[in-house]
Amino acid sequence: AFRSLQLPQNKKRAQLSNSRSRSKLPVDVDGAKIIDAELNISRIYSDVADYLAQNQINEALDLLKCCLKSHRDNYGMMHPLVASTLHNIGVVLVFADRYGAALVYFEQATFIRVSTLGSDHPEVASSLMKLGLLQVFDNNFDKALQTFTQTLYILRKSFGYNHPQTVKALNNTACVHSMCGGGVAATKAIEEAIEILRSSSESTSLRGVLSVLLGNHGFILSKRCLNEDAAKVFEEARKLQLSVYPANHPVLALTTSNLAHSMFLDRESRKKRGIGFSHFLKPIQCSSS
Repeated sequence: AFRSLQLPQNKKRAQLSNSRSRSKLPVDVDGAKIIDAELNISRIYSDVADYLAQNQINEALDLLKCCLKSHRDNYGMMHPLVASTLHNIGVVLVFADRYGAALVYFEQATFIRVSTLGSDHPEVASSLMKLGLLQVFDNNFDKALQTFTQTLYILRKSFGYNHPQTVKALNNTACVHSMCGGGVAATKAIEEAIEILRSSSESTSLRGVLSVLLGNHGFILSKRCLNEDAAKVFEEARKLQLSVYPANHPVLALTTSNLAHSMFLDRESRKKRGIGFSHFLKPIQCSSS
């Protein structure tokens, strides 16, 4: 999700000048031959995706920067299409693990989106989400928490408290709380995210997301030394992941390892308290890769 390109929305394009004709544009939109990026937008993003699939980072960046120049020439520096392109350049830079450079582009995209769309627009939340993740990578947890809190506020205002769109922000908020030692706040946020997914009409299609959230929930509980509860959550996550991922998937392997660890710690705790422990883990076969 973090590396997904954003195609500008149709409602945004409807507001743009219709004085230019698509039929006047060249078929080849490569490099300097791009005359009007707006009218070639689908082709441009298809080509960028192809470049990324082949790990041709510089080619993808060059194409997006040509797109950025076209939008700036047509609409100036402060326009939603300019912001979308800046955002997508940031996505490509993250793909290339160039986090410092990506941060600059997401900051620019956020500023323009706030200025042109309003501070509570969902596209502002999209850029803020990326900013928050980069702040986490930079170990700037206080700032990341502020960013994710702002993102969550926008998404709740736009879609409501119980909409799946809020789940990612709740998960990220929970992770940062946990990293900062706020175990109770982390638990509250991740449990809210899980409940939203369980109640969603799209819950079947979101089983993979739910399984990841359950894994995060288990990890947060284990950090709080609530090993019995953590083991129960890890076991639920593992069962769900078995229906989503192949047996050698790394996410499943991690959950299995965490489950075994939590059960071991819970068993040792029970021994100290003189309580029996009969439940045991049946490990699955996982590849070493």
